[in-house]
Amino acid sequence: MKGLTKLRAIKAGAFQKCYSFFKMGTSYTQDIYGSYRLCHSGDYGPLETVELPDCVTELGEQAFADNYGLKTVDLGEGIESIPEKAFYNANAGNVYGAKLEKVIVSSKLTSIGKYAFQNQTRLNTIGYGDTVKNGTAQFPSTLGEVGDYAFAGCATEATVNGYTVYPFYVKKAGMSDTEKDGYAEYAVVEEDKSSTKTVYIAEDDRISSLAGLSETEQLQYTKVLAVAVRCYYKAADVAENSVSGTTYKVADEYLDTTTDAYKTYYYRQESTQPTLRLKTGATLEKNKDSSMESRRQQ
Repeated sequence: MKGLTKLRAIKAGAFQKCYSFFKMGTSYTQDIYGSYRLCHSGDYGPLETVELPDCVTELGEQAFADNYGLKTVDLGEGIESIPEKAFYNANAGNVYGAKLEKVIVSSKLTSIGKYAFQNQTRLNTIGYGDTVKNGTAQFPSTLGEVGDYAFAGCATEATVNGYTVYPFYVKKAGMSDTEKDGYAEYAVVEEDKSSTKTVYIAEDDRISSLAGLSETEQLQYTKVLAVAVRCYYKAADVAENSVSGTTYKVADEYLDTTTDAYKTYYYRQESTQPTLRLKTGATLEKNKDSSMESRRQQ
């Protein structure tokens, strides 16, 4: 819309529900998050990007609500007030999904209405002008009011086939489809597929956020959705379930999830694989030495 120099207002519900889901027979197909898969056909598909010219000064309620394919929004300099439910998603949870990650607002923004971005579960970046940095929220000093539940339900953890997905970024040069010395083995998923694949990642090239990096530096990285990482342990540290009288920690409580960013119960390829219990103080490594065995760990 950037070229629409005479556009002044976008009224209520003007671009609401600009999407459709892919249906096979009587059932909707799902993506890796368990969300209905959005239709793409040739040059046609859901609304993914909104870029408003600076001449637009009025935005109606629910103007872009319920757009489950929307990924980025640039409101331009003219929108000083974001109205109620402007980018609201009525359906919380994974079935419908949400894809909005970045919103650029006016440097003159004064208010954000109730429920404006509610249930945008992937929203992680908000800014204006030169303040836009991935993984941060920056608002101008002119902002005087944020309505009830304006950002409720944002940045909710996503799951894939019952497993938690952890996004991070890795240098493109630090990821390989084949095994390499010093690289850790990860099970990852691609957003347009429902199955996992194995990649090998240099731990020193992995970061949790692109915040603070220049645009040129950001281009060196790719986003990864990790399901599991293969960890190695010493056989002597394994405890049988029947052992009593000694303190053990169950595997799903073993690693520090705040710093390591992984749930620590084991990724099961077969339902018959038992839960592994390790002695308190046991060591888990992402690179193997001759004395260690392995499990894929979520």
